[in-house]
Amino acid sequence: EGEGEGEGEGEVAESVYKLHAVLIHLGDADHGHYYAYVRPQLGSPGGGPWLCFDDSNVAEVPARQVYADAFGGRAGAGGMSRNAYLLQYVRRDAVPSLLHAGDAGLPEGKLCEEGSK
Repeated sequence: EGEGEGEGEGEVAESVYKLHAVLIHLGDADHGHYYAYVRPQLGSPGGGPWLCFDDSNVAEVPARQVYADAFGGRAGAGGMSRNAYLLQYVRRDAVPSLLHAGDAGLPEGKLCEEGSK
């Protein structure tokens, strides 16, 4: 959640933001790989499911996986780091005009099973 300033002089209006997307970097300063978690149906009840976009693979993932990857740390035996590189928030009152709940979403056959390549 965040706060913003109101339009009127001296007024402060509270703005509430929803986390819409997280870009993850896996690797180190010299090389790495990027992938993204996105909630394309943010306007749906509960914010909709999280999808992981990793090259040509798209998979629905639990929120706990998104938060664990975003928090950071070392991944696997190689010890590469995994961290949130960019967080995208959408102001709650702007969600209806920016993201349309109930849109057709991904075309049939484009959603892969978690972990499949």
